[in-house]
Amino acid sequence: MLELEPVEADLARDQLEESVRLRRELGFTAGAAANLAASAHIRGDREEALRLPDEATGLAESSGAQGVSRWVEQARGMPTGEGCAV
Repeated sequence: MLELEPVEADLARDQLEESVRLRRELGFTAGAAANLAASAHIRGDREEALRLPDEATGLAESSGAQGVSRWVEQARGMPTGEGCAV
């Protein structure tokens, strides 16, 4: 686990959001799922942090990415919130 300063967390969130957008455009849903799961750990909004793994699971399952599905489930047990990243 990597501790991030608030400004670093903001930058990381922005970059992950852009990566999710690009991966969706390319049809790489397994990659988008992995990024959504990682993004959950640097969300300041707890509700959003709890919603993202659900979305990630749906994308991983729909793309047949069993490894990503397992990773998302493991990541669910990690701390979420400002300053945390996987």
